[in-house]
Formats: sequence, C-alpha cells, structure tokens
Amino acid sequence: MGHERDLFSRHKSGREFPIEISLNPIKTPRRIIVLPSVIDITERKTQEEQLESALKEKELLYYWRKFIIELRIICRLLKACSVYYPIQYLVRQQILY
Repeated sequence: MGHERDLFSRHKSGREFPIEISLNPIKTPRRIIVLPSVIDITERKTQEEQLESALKEKELLYYWRKFIIELRIICRLLKACSVYYPIQYLVRQQILY
C-alpha cells in the first residue's frame, strides 16, 4: 500500500509523522479478513536522511581530494616547465594564466 509514496499520519496534537502501512490477510472459516498495521517510521526516516547526508559529504570529499591531487600534479608540471622556459615565455604562449 502506498508503494514509493511517503505516507503521513496526524497525531491528536496536530503533529504529522511518517508512517508505513501493511495489510495482512487472515483466513477464518467463514471469510477472509484484513488486519492493517500502522507503524511510525520517524526514526527510520531520520537515520536514512543522516546516511544520505553522510554519503553526499563523502562523495564531495572524494572529488575535492581528486581535485587537489590533480592541482598538485599541474603545479609540479608547471615548475618543471619553468626550469626550461622562463615564466614570461609560458605566459606569452598562453600556457600559464
């Protein structure tokens, strides 16, 4: 029920909170009845948001670290070039700046 949808319920105080609803069929000799279960999933949603935030931060740190490594390589290459060519030559050739 409510697949891929966020379901909410309202507490008698007016506060909304996320829920999960499951329907369980039960066979009796006379008929089939359905037993609904409503579960407050506030804590689970909070943990999912914290995990998602941590994963985004980790991904950002990964790209930042990769950028720093590439920048260091470029700096080393530029230093190596400046040994053979004056900086003014590299600037004129639009290799630097």
